[in-house]
Amino acid sequence: MLSLITDRTSIDASEINSIKINIYSRGWTAISTLDQTTFISGKGQYTPDDLNRVGSAINTLSTLLNGYGYGVSATGKTDWVRDDIPNMSSIGTYLSDVSAIKTVFYGTTDLPSITASFTYTDANNIEALLLEVEENINNMVSAFWYCGEIRSGER
Repeated sequence: MLSLITDRTSIDASEINSIKINIYSRGWTAISTLDQTTFISGKGQYTPDDLNRVGSAINTLSTLLNGYGYGVSATGKTDWVRDDIPNMSSIGTYLSDVSAIKTVFYGTTDLPSITASFTYTDANNIEALLLEVEENINNMVSAFWYCGEIRSGER
């Protein structure tokens, strides 16, 4: 089962923005340990951990879909580090991989376009779509008939 985040809120984003203001005005060492921890791992910003988590989910779903005969060509990047700065090209590839999974299988959640403004809603939608596809795969698998008759009296 995929472990993804879909519950980011405007409060999460505001909290990170407030911490950023404190960092810019007072410096990293002047902010509290709690604020430092929240800034590094809080839900209000998209970090390498988020990118790697989604990349791993892309790889998992791609493998599953290919195994069931749905030809999907998507390889999620899973080696993002804190010093990496995603550019438009890498984010384009990232979104193309998610879109490839959506196109090959069933997903209704809207995906963001490639823009400079990436919101918490966009982040939620990316991960919600991947969870939706996983659920649809699980529903498909649970509906398989492995042997025997589907209805009584069939020949």
